[in-house]
Amino acid sequence: MNIQLVAPPLDLRFLIQGYWYADAASVKHPTYRIFSDGYPGLIFQHVQGNPGLFRGTDVLPLCFIYGQKSKGFCLNECEAGTLFFGIQFQPYAFKQLMGIDASVLTDCCLDARELFRGLAIEPLVEFEHWMSFVSYFNAYFRTLNCRVEQNPYIIPIVSNFDSYFTFSSSQVAQMHHVSARKFQRDFKSYVGLSFEAYRQLIKFQKAAYCLKKHPETKIVDIAYALYYADQAHFGRIFKFYSGYTPKEFMDKQWNYNESEVIHHSRLRILSQ
Repeated sequence: MNIQLVAPPLDLRFLIQGYWYADAASVKHPTYRIFSDGYPGLIFQHVQGNPGLFRGTDVLPLCFIYGQKSKGFCLNECEAGTLFFGIQFQPYAFKQLMGIDASVLTDCCLDARELFRGLAIEPLVEFEHWMSFVSYFNAYFRTLNCRVEQNPYIIPIVSNFDSYFTFSSSQVAQMHHVSARKFQRDFKSYVGLSFEAYRQLIKFQKAAYCLKKHPETKIVDIAYALYYADQAHFGRIFKFYSGYTPKEFMDKQWNYNESEVIHHSRLRILSQ
């Protein structure tokens, strides 16, 4: 599929990382590998009004939301002619939007209407251009009153996670004058993963970015730069998240079309 990325308006960027769109004529592969990227999201997809996306034997809803992934990658299959529109939310968006514990949605996909009341699916089936989807969802999310939580210190930590990348959860808790237990509870409630699990995920994404952008760099050097114990440990973690060894992943890079990948500095979708 040829994927078009669309930036959200300035007033919604605290909730939405980005929009993406792939029209029905652009789906060229039956199977796509879905990586953990640290962003929960929403996907609307259809073929002439019917679902065109499958995970194993499960038919995914026309419009569904997904939380964080803790179990590595998964494989989705799609019918030819499937139209896609997606939203990548900020990691803490579900907590801010709905006040729910984000960990409830970890490793889950569910019909978006179960969480977003008043979301109408019928108009979406008629849309034929990405601008119509963007306008619709911009208007919808502007109608929601975001909850003001009592523990907003988690949001700047997540938003500036590179600044905390080398610290333990206990150290970050000390920086913000809370107990380690409270910090872990608050972080998981906002993000859907523990601090350590989220850090491991971001390390994988940084490694994937380095392998893609700097193929001349030795794998062992990337491993040590990202604080893995050694190359073997790096290889095991990388394969858990991607299904590839670092070497296999680098070889794969030469075989895909750049326009078929959803990424900012993080990788989400890759054709098989």
